[in-house]
Amino acid sequence: MRDRRLGPPVARGEVTTWRPGRDSLVDGDRARIIDAIVRCAADRGLEALTLDRVIATAAVSQADFASRFGSLEQACLAAMTTLTARAYRATVAAQDRAPTWTQGIRAGIAAGLESLGEDPSRVRFLCEEVPKLGRPAWVHHEQMARRYADRLRILREHRGGAMPLPAVCYEVIIGAMYGVLRAASAEERVPTVEEMAACVATMGVALSPPLALAV
Repeated sequence: MRDRRLGPPVARGEVTTWRPGRDSLVDGDRARIIDAIVRCAADRGLEALTLDRVIATAAVSQADFASRFGSLEQACLAAMTTLTARAYRATVAAQDRAPTWTQGIRAGIAAGLESLGEDPSRVRFLCEEVPKLGRPAWVHHEQMARRYADRLRILREHRGGAMPLPAVCYEVIIGAMYGVLRAASAEERVPTVEEMAACVATMGVALSPPLALAV
C-alpha cells in the first residue's frame, strides 16, 4: 500500500476500542472514502492502493480526506471497523427479534450478509485484504470472533431453552463460518444463507451429536 501520508500512522491497537453502537459513517464524504477504499483494494489489492486513487474514486479533495483520516492506513482500518460494526449490529438486531435458536441463526446470517449489500468486493476486502493490515486487523478479527461466539451462546441459552454447549464450541462454529465466507470470497461471490446455516448445522453435529444444531 503506497501511502502519501498526511500525518502519523495509526497507533497499533487503536482500532480495538470499538463500540457496537457507534456508526462510523458520520458524513457523506467519509462514506464515499470508505467505499472507495473497499472497492479499490478489492479490485487491485491493498499493495496497489494509493491515496490519489482513493481520492479520485471517492470524488473528494485531499483536504476532505485529511480532515477525516490521518493516513491511508488509518482510513483502511476505519473501513474495516465500519463494515464489521455494521454487520454485527444487523446480526444482533435480527437475532434479538427471533423467537427460537434456529430462527435466530438464520435471521442473523441473513441480516449480516444483507449489511454487506451482497457485494463481493466487500467480502473480498474483509477476507483477503484486511489481514494485510497486520496486527491491528488481526486483533480486531479476534475480538469480533469472540463477540459473535458469545452471541451464539446467548442465543442458544435464551431462545427455546436449548442446552448450552462448552464455550469453545461456539468459537469453533464461528471459525468455520468465517471459512465459508473466505471460500466464497475466493470465488468472488457472497455466500448464501443456506451455505452459512449448513455450516452451523454440520459443526453442531460434529461437536456434539446428541445436541445436533439443526438450522
